[in-house]
Amino acid sequence: MSSRHQGRGRDAVAPGQHRWAQAACCCVAAALAGCPQLLADDFLPTHETESDAGVQRGGTGGNAGAAAATGGGEGGSDGATGGSGDLPDASSAGASGAPAGDPTCNDGVRNQDETGVDCGGKACSPCNCVFGPFHDVVQVEGLGSDDRWGPMLSADGKSLYFSVQVSGDEQIHRAVRSDTGTVFTNDQPLADVNGSGLDGSPFISRDDRTLMFFSDRAGGVGSRDLWTATRASAGQVFGPAQLMADVNSTVMDLLPRLSYDGLTLFFESTRTGGSGNSDIWAAERATPNGPFDPPHPRADLNTASREEGFSLSGDQLTIVFSSSRGGNGMDLWLAKRDEPHGNFGAPVLLSELNSTADDLDPGLSLDGREIFFTTQRDTDYRIYHALRDCQ
Repeated sequence: MSSRHQGRGRDAVAPGQHRWAQAACCCVAAALAGCPQLLADDFLPTHETESDAGVQRGGTGGNAGAAAATGGGEGGSDGATGGSGDLPDASSAGASGAPAGDPTCNDGVRNQDETGVDCGGKACSPCNCVFGPFHDVVQVEGLGSDDRWGPMLSADGKSLYFSVQVSGDEQIHRAVRSDTGTVFTNDQPLADVNGSGLDGSPFISRDDRTLMFFSDRAGGVGSRDLWTATRASAGQVFGPAQLMADVNSTVMDLLPRLSYDGLTLFFESTRTGGSGNSDIWAAERATPNGPFDPPHPRADLNTASREEGFSLSGDQLTIVFSSSRGGNGMDLWLAKRDEPHGNFGAPVLLSELNSTADDLDPGLSLDGREIFFTTQRDTDYRIYHALRDCQ
């Protein structure tokens, strides 16, 4: 079980396995950026039975959350996001605070591979798109049979980072796929990152060079702390893990999620000063490589209940998170805001994703069309997946 659910046992189950066909994406080119439709094809579930000894996940908090700034934008669900793309200037410094030459999806400039200003392409939300509800909720195939949490998709959508229960400990794993809709393969632990205890809630930066995660390894200041490991380029091994400065407390800190512009770190903490047992906190910095200011609780998102795993869209206007505020265990909620550094409005329940069991750790894809999350609907904790389309 999730280590955030201490004391709740799990029964041995037969984990469901599903086959799902590749979703086809049809794009229509026009003078104005169009709305790429993502069509979910046949998802064919099959079920096989195997015995799986029930175990308890150690600690009181520690799995991943969803996806973060590397996750895709909400795509202007109010119909206002996007543009005709008549300002092709990739060199200007962005309004988001990112330096020149480091484009984002809210810098007011048509750059990257955008088809409009801050919209379209692989990095940003589709232009003139109003997303419909998520659909075709299925278990992700190819990730093994142990408990798994905190799916986080890489910027190119081809690598999935998550954590796995291993003999009472937790380790960070990575699996790969060739394209959206295809089965993940080559599920392997990150031997260059994992220690001998609990390592989880991985977040991979948009350039695929920095990994953030929680760990209870020696050298921290609390029961779980935020750590980071870097590498020179994608595909290489990560260097030694370093304790993140200025953000950890003497209690439990986990689920690091960095905004797409690199300026805001969201994470979960049980420190005092929040609203409930576990809360969403944030820390800002002036530049993507600068030090973080002191963390503060997100009062616009927190309640006296538990708020935990979360995923911030690429344009920073949408957040998906898990909360127990509904009285049905952990459920997935979505909230929006009008500008990247403002307060979020009242959240809405994502009823199309939730079950009567715990649903948590959402992770959006970069374009916002795909979501991964952890659920206990099959008794054990498994990673599920769903799609949504422009309407």
